[in-house]
Amino acid sequence: MHFSNRESVYVQIAQDIFRLILMNELKQGDVLRSVRALAKEYQVTPKTIQNATNYLVELGVLIKRQGVGMTITDDIKVIEDVKWLYIKELKQELEQNLFKVGISLEEFLGEEG
Repeated sequence: MHFSNRESVYVQIAQDIFRLILMNELKQGDVLRSVRALAKEYQVTPKTIQNATNYLVELGVLIKRQGVGMTITDDIKVIEDVKWLYIKELKQELEQNLFKVGISLEEFLGEEG
């Protein structure tokens, strides 16, 4: 995964994990891979992964289960709420990038390139 400078690496990892949930690559009730395995996969420190998973726990997306590890929530409402937060962040980022090149969101959406 390529990390940008726009926000913390742990937030980008949390967003990527959430994207995997939205794409059904991770499903509700699934057990998340270990911190060490994720650190190796993302090529970051275990502490960065802990920060990412703690962030997702705070949002209610992940649940810590003693003896099991972290599981994806079964609560569809939590997933829907966080999905809309994620979409709003993507929209904001798109608007900022369009502004940099002098195009409004309305112009962009009206274009039939």
